[in-house]
Amino acid sequence: MNILKLWLKRIWFRAVMADPSYKDAFRNMEQLYRINDPWNLASEPERFRFQTTNELILREFGRVGMLLEVGCGEGAQTEYLLHCCSEISGIDVSGRAVSRLKACGLQGRFEKSNLFDYRPA
Repeated sequence: MNILKLWLKRIWFRAVMADPSYKDAFRNMEQLYRINDPWNLASEPERFRFQTTNELILREFGRVGMLLEVGCGEGAQTEYLLHCCSEISGIDVSGRAVSRLKACGLQGRFEKSNLFDYRPA
């Protein structure tokens, strides 16, 4: 990613999160996802973290049947988690992020929800 794009992402993040009060948290997340990958999850350090998380899951639990990813966003970690489970579901408070994840074609059930309102199928 070039420096200008990274700089613009940081400015956008700061502007949207300037007042991260709880009552506006979901709206703020939706605003953040007006740009792709607002968290810079495609970066090398994040990919390393995803791989390490997978190794930990596989070491401690083995391959699991079903996994729920809370805060799945655009699916950056979802791609990795698919290697740890037979079936994956993901929720995120941003409909934009979930739409992008669904457009990637990853196999799973993904929906806009929060942990308190989520009801598994």
